[in-house]
Amino acid sequence: MSVEIPHPQRATKIVATLGDVSSTPDMLGKLVTAGVNVFRLNFSHGTREEQGARIDAIRALEAKTGTPSCILADLQGPKFRVGKVADETIVKNGDRITFDLKTDMGNASIVGLPHAEIFKAMYPGARLLMDDGKLVFKVVSVDTQSFDAEVVVGGPLKSRKGVNLPDIIL
Repeated sequence: MSVEIPHPQRATKIVATLGDVSSTPDMLGKLVTAGVNVFRLNFSHGTREEQGARIDAIRALEAKTGTPSCILADLQGPKFRVGKVADETIVKNGDRITFDLKTDMGNASIVGLPHAEIFKAMYPGARLLMDDGKLVFKVVSVDTQSFDAEVVVGGPLKSRKGVNLPDIIL
């Protein structure tokens, strides 16, 4: 019995991570033409609706071209993250910023940190690192639902970036 395989199978996968620019139907088509057969969606960024639209676009391209594609869903792990932050927010060395348990939309002076366990363990002098250590803060004062910190190493403050607490045991 012979089975006809409509598309050549290959063991090697070529993965492309999708973002805002690479998710257009035109760009998806170019990526498939270039050999991409796995599309990675980073669920740490974007909304559920945005990711759903990307999946729909990939499946529509499959139907149109007859070329199968895999979808790799990169799910955020058990990581502390800040909340949403307004676009193009920059913090500079020496600035003061408040980390708050209940803030929905952050900016250069306040950012949401929706993890109550952090506030229970936080103390003045502790360090907070964000975005894989690109931003560094030193805690100045602590309250039950917020704490103030000084920016030690500044830069772009972005939504949903990871938080590390090297001086805190949780």
